[in-house]
Amino acid sequence: MKNASYLFLYILVTLSCHPMTQAQEAPTSIASLGVEEHIGSKLSLDQFTFSNENGLKVNFSNYFNKGVPILLAVLSNNSDYDALKNELSSAFLKLPFIASKSFDVIFVSSVKLISNMNWTFLTGNPLSITQLKNELGTAKAPTSGIYILRSNGEISRYLYMELAFMKKTSDSP
Repeated sequence: MKNASYLFLYILVTLSCHPMTQAQEAPTSIASLGVEEHIGSKLSLDQFTFSNENGLKVNFSNYFNKGVPILLAVLSNNSDYDALKNELSSAFLKLPFIASKSFDVIFVSSVKLISNMNWTFLTGNPLSITQLKNELGTAKAPTSGIYILRSNGEISRYLYMELAFMKKTSDSP
């Protein structure tokens, strides 16, 4: 399962650099979570202001247009953070490239998060997080989400934490 996790992540990040040739429909189980995928849509990056790790107000657009894809995690509940951090850390160690040079990782949460990882942690009020989730098409989804974005803020892929954790649990002996 661990090899599959990092290979899956590697493929997702690699694919996010290439434009999609056709729209992909979310599986029925995803649609029932209240998700309306907006693949190919560009986020209004200048419309979002968050606080960074030091408590300073920053514009979301400051983290884009650096020439690398972005793995964005928007946490609906902070209990997902530890599980996600552990899974990503484990997967990144096995990648055939240095993750921090090949893409950026940004966490957005309503509670300040801290880590020794080379990731960006942004804190927002519930309204700003809901507005971001509206643009992502996941405002009605009760779960946290992971998104692969192109450097310009265009949505490339959706990952679904609840389904990923359910699959992992079902794969366990």
